[in-house]
Amino acid sequence: MRIFSYPVVVKDLLMSFVHEDFVKDLEFASFKRLNPDFFPASQKSRHADVIYEITSHGKTAYIYLFIEFQSTVDWFMLLRMARYMLEFYDELRRSGKQKLLNPAFAILLYSGEPIWNAPEKLSDLLLDSSIPKEYLPEFRYYKIAINEIPKRDLVKL
Repeated sequence: MRIFSYPVVVKDLLMSFVHEDFVKDLEFASFKRLNPDFFPASQKSRHADVIYEITSHGKTAYIYLFIEFQSTVDWFMLLRMARYMLEFYDELRRSGKQKLLNPAFAILLYSGEPIWNAPEKLSDLLLDSSIPKEYLPEFRYYKIAINEIPKRDLVKL
């Protein structure tokens, strides 16, 4: 969806629908859309997804916007998103000399009709285990489901 290639639209999306404290600290004047060549190889065919680089408190962060036009809920979407994020981090690792990676905030923008009821964090996909939770992988995304937002709020955009 080309509309999200415009930083002002993504800014409005974040300010209106991402209810997390860190959003108010983002320096939107620094918004820079990453070139699609920077996407991991498995993502190159997904023209709808967008990655923005942004500054917060003088440090670089990323907003990774996954846009889903599916008509059904993908129960394992979380795994695909986690894989894309890890591939993105691997691209960052290869392109720089730093030992630590900048944080990335993953957003799922869902526009289907069925209510999105798939897990939003990896631990919800794992069976209970005797393995301590701190040794299990963790990943979470922020969901924006268009069908869950009151129409009066959507019109404000």
